[in-house]
Amino acid sequence: MKRTLICLTLVFLFIAMFAGCNKETTSTTTPQPGTTPSEVTAGTTPSETSVSTTPAETSATSENTPAETSVTSEKTPAETSVETEPAEIRVRHILVKTEKEADEIIAKLKKDGKNANFGKLAMEKSQCPSKEKGGDLGIFGKGAMVPEFEKAAFKLKIGETGKVKTQFGWHVIERMDLHMGEIKASHILVKTEEEAKKIFEDLKGGGDFAKIAKEKSECPSKAQGGDLGYFGKGMMVPEFEKAAFALKAGEVSKPVKTQFGWHVIKRTE
Repeated sequence: MKRTLICLTLVFLFIAMFAGCNKETTSTTTPQPGTTPSEVTAGTTPSETSVSTTPAETSATSENTPAETSVTSEKTPAETSVETEPAEIRVRHILVKTEKEADEIIAKLKKDGKNANFGKLAMEKSQCPSKEKGGDLGIFGKGAMVPEFEKAAFKLKIGETGKVKTQFGWHVIERMDLHMGEIKASHILVKTEEEAKKIFEDLKGGGDFAKIAKEKSECPSKAQGGDLGYFGKGMMVPEFEKAAFALKAGEVSKPVKTQFGWHVIKRTE
């Protein structure tokens, strides 16, 4: 009887041990169809562990790249150039002794508005020799005027008026367009009236002014297609000046005679 009990006990123990071993074996995940070994392994795979941010990703997310920094942190050269001061400006001024006089002149200019005549006031009230030219000081760059005047003048926009005190007195300053009161023209200079008339007719028929000037003009300006640049009154001989200033932009004059020969003139601006 004892032997039988011992045998049964051993059988049950053997069955229990076998069942335990089988449970441990089957608890490990077996590869399924379509599953790679790396996906079967419990926890994070080496490739998943190493998925930290790459250098390229780090530079994109943590800080601006050099290209991004240059775009966002600084203005482009084109934008900067818009805000920089011009190399040269043109102004006219009225020089008086007291600030009160300067304020009265500014008040009158504002009151008259579009009808204001700065040049006339300069001729009447200014104590500077430039009064003969309506106060026009022409075109100048940095270093040409006393510091206080220069600083005030360069701060103004075209058409604006301001005042400033210098060692000479009080100045009412108006910034002008660089070529205010000037025109731009080209010409073709020849010896005879017949040549000038022929050129005039060619131009009426659609001829190219610059091309004809290069071919036929006897003036050194032929190298630039006859372009004389900008000029104001008093800079050319009277006959030429009168004909040029009578033209509208784009118009061509009939032949004009001067001491130099015969001119066909085209006003360009």
